Amino acid sequence: MNSSVLSPTVNSAKGNPNIFFTAFGVLVVTLAMTLTLLGDCLIYAAFNSNASLRTRANLFFISLITADIFQALFVMPLELVRIVSEPQWLISDTMTKLWNSMFVCLGTASVCHLAAIGVERYVTISRPLTHHATIITRETFAAVLLLWIYAIMSGILSFIAWKTPNIPNPGFAISLTHAIPLLLLDILMPFIVCIVSYALIYRISRQHSCKIALLCGWTPLDDHKMQIVKERKCAKTLSLLVGTFTICSLPFFVFHVVNVSSYNERLPYRRYASQMVKWLCYVNCACNWALYGFLNQEFRKVLFVMFKKCHLHNTSLTELDLSSNGIGDAGAAAVAECLKDKTTLTELDLSDNKIGDAGAAAVAECLKEKTSLTGLNLAFNEICDAGAAALAESLKDKTSLTEFNLSDNGIGDAGAVAVAECLKDKTTLTELDLSDNKIGDAGAAALAECLKENTSLTELYLISNKIGDAGAAALAECLKDKTSLTELYLSVNKICCAGAAAVAESLKENTSLTYLALFVNNIGDAGAAALADCLKENTSLTNLILSSNKIGDAGTAALLVCAPAVILLCTLT
Repeated sequence: MNSSVLSPTVNSAKGNPNIFFTAFGVLVVTLAMTLTLLGDCLIYAAFNSNASLRTRANLFFISLITADIFQALFVMPLELVRIVSEPQWLISDTMTKLWNSMFVCLGTASVCHLAAIGVERYVTISRPLTHHATIITRETFAAVLLLWIYAIMSGILSFIAWKTPNIPNPGFAISLTHAIPLLLLDILMPFIVCIVSYALIYRISRQHSCKIALLCGWTPLDDHKMQIVKERKCAKTLSLLVGTFTICSLPFFVFHVVNVSSYNERLPYRRYASQMVKWLCYVNCACNWALYGFLNQEFRKVLFVMFKKCHLHNTSLTELDLSSNGIGDAGAAAVAECLKDKTTLTELDLSDNKIGDAGAAAVAECLKEKTSLTGLNLAFNEICDAGAAALAESLKDKTSLTEFNLSDNGIGDAGAVAVAECLKDKTTLTELDLSDNKIGDAGAAALAECLKENTSLTELYLISNKIGDAGAAALAECLKDKTSLTELYLSVNKICCAGAAAVAESLKENTSLTYLALFVNNIGDAGAAALADCLKENTSLTNLILSSNKIGDAGTAALLVCAPAVILLCTLT
């Protein structure tokens, strides 16, 4: 009867194994074992430290990496022993059978848990009103238990099916009649469930997205739509897990079915292929935690905070850049807590992180004691008036701050008033960016009033707000006596000819401004003519940006006649 050896080594007649292949095997298995243990412990810590991660799907994943940990603790060490002791084998036949059975048991557990995660995700997205994915019930634990019972039974049956071969090998022969059911029941069946589940998830989420888009249009603020997108991302993440399993683990079982059917044939490199397909399984264990942990947004946030907590124990930290990580309010609060005793911090960048008012308030609280901070960047977040007010209050006594960036948030007039109030006594601040917010005329007027007392600000960015003629006039009034401001950006607002005329009038007296951006407003020919007239007297302005302002031939002609040197540096539309 044909048979296959699950863990073959070199035949004693063939002498010692290739030393390079042995060294490569030791390196692969050692790295896989180390990464599996470290990474899985990290995932365990994240799961236990944050209640939001305790969902049904994540519980199945925690059970999956438990199988990986058992591989690293009980299977991989013996694999190292086998590699370094070839062609000798120091372990008894019974222990070797147990080792091989455990390998099959844990491999079956991994693919069964992948299938369970797929089914759970499918039920979540197909029955959103009746299925609560975030509630772990007794049924969930029962499902995990059943998966492990199935895997253990598979291992027991494998232990019974194997027989000691007649050749000096540390493996055990398995008949073709047992090898094929092993492949079908332990691997292919749950693997097919995985593929079908993720295909259905992708199809359903795509259908839902199309229906919503047709009914009411795409709105990023819609929670249900965001849930659909989230599930599609989860499906892609889990599909990557399944793909990795396909590449790393499936070859092992397929190889042994093929091997048993051609066992009596002289196939070249049979031994090398046998060992490498098993090493691929170990690599899969080392990849699972990283794939799910870093591609899953919730896990990534918690892991990120954990990494930063470890890193921020350094007391000599001067610059911290955590931009574009999506840490949210919880992550911002954790970072702020770690920064409280960092007296050397000079630059902090938390831009593009989905930080709201709560996160901004936590950061503000930690900044009250930061006397060395020179740069603070909180752009591209979700900070509104309350968060801006908290930050402004914390920065009142910061005599070292030179750059403050709050662009692309949701700050309105109230937030601008709070920021303006903190600027009055700032003798060091040189750059303030409040672009892409919701600041109107009242906010612009408050900023203008504070600029009358501030003597250090050189660059002010108010691009893409809601500033009209009244706000422009208030800012223009402060320009008359402002000797420090060199760059003013008022583009993409609602400034018309009256606002442009007020700015033009102030420029007749201003001697410091060198750069003025007013593109994408509505100043028209009248506003252009007023600016052209002021440039007859102004000798400091070198850059005037007026593109997309509905300026016609008359306005263009006036500007070209009065200020050709300046106009050559800008584009008129």
